[in-house]
Amino acid sequence: MLQIINQAGPPRLDTHLRRGHSILSDSLFTTALLSRINDIYEKIKENWEMIHRMNVLIRLALRGFALSPSEEIRAMYFDCLKVLRQTVFHWVEVVKNKASEAVDVHHKSYLIEKSVHLSLVLQHDRLQRPRLPAHQARIIAHILLYRWEILSYRSYAILADCIAHEQNPGMDWAMQEAWAAYHPGAQWSKLPEEAGYWLFCRFAAQSTPDTEVLVHYNLLGGELLMDGLPLARLPSDFESNETYHILFGKSQLEVMPSNLPGMQFSCQRQYLNHTVHLGKEPVPGSSNCELVKAVRDNRIWEFVPPRLLSGLFPDSFVEDYAHWYSVEDGYVEFRSIETP
Repeated sequence: MLQIINQAGPPRLDTHLRRGHSILSDSLFTTALLSRINDIYEKIKENWEMIHRMNVLIRLALRGFALSPSEEIRAMYFDCLKVLRQTVFHWVEVVKNKASEAVDVHHKSYLIEKSVHLSLVLQHDRLQRPRLPAHQARIIAHILLYRWEILSYRSYAILADCIAHEQNPGMDWAMQEAWAAYHPGAQWSKLPEEAGYWLFCRFAAQSTPDTEVLVHYNLLGGELLMDGLPLARLPSDFESNETYHILFGKSQLEVMPSNLPGMQFSCQRQYLNHTVHLGKEPVPGSSNCELVKAVRDNRIWEFVPPRLLSGLFPDSFVEDYAHWYSVEDGYVEFRSIETP
């Protein structure tokens, strides 16, 4: 299907359309094609595993939009493309949320692969460069990746000017999706021309406005750096800690360097509308104690390990609840261990 859609054929003398495109000048055909696109879309819109069919629908709609001579029909195809892409945006979020909640490593990897494929169809990856796993050798996926790279190269100069000089808010929107701890409103600038594909900004750290965080973003490669450090997984010693198991079970977290003083990492995604920060501090006579802080609206909650409350409350109040200390108000909240 994709070969047929992209096939052009020899040129014609009587029109700018090539022979393979000439049928798109027929309004009856393009109207009927759009109707069929809408019919198939209604059947697959709730199932993100239909990404191959969605890819075909988007490519067909793009052809109709680009090559129909009728302004009215192009407007109809444009509206159709908006709906199709909004659905894929939604699918990306659904699959990424499933991946972040997945416990099984193989299932998590499968969901990450699917989210990459969805993002490549959409030619976006919520700011981050699509990362194809080494064993994913599907031809279509690589074609989509190369298409994304070409589009990035052609558009980065325009994007850099829009963001740095015209203060387009698109960068803030994308950053908020990619990094839970980011606060919009920072002034973005670009590096000199030889490195003009790098954007950077400074913004205040959470809870300490006097401390600034330096953020870089690469429009070509998609790298996102905070104080020079990239998105990463937590070190294994964090994941083996008792506190980690209580709050996150066997889930694997993707983290950024934290902008909260005294903390090392912040989770890429929010949990129950809170930005979660993780760190460690030395404890005399024992190994480092893991710290977990949740921040919302500049209010900080610090996780209290159950061993600190052992003997102070009945066992059920210690073992069946997660305990959070409100730094501002000075009290401890007990939350069910099922939804810590």
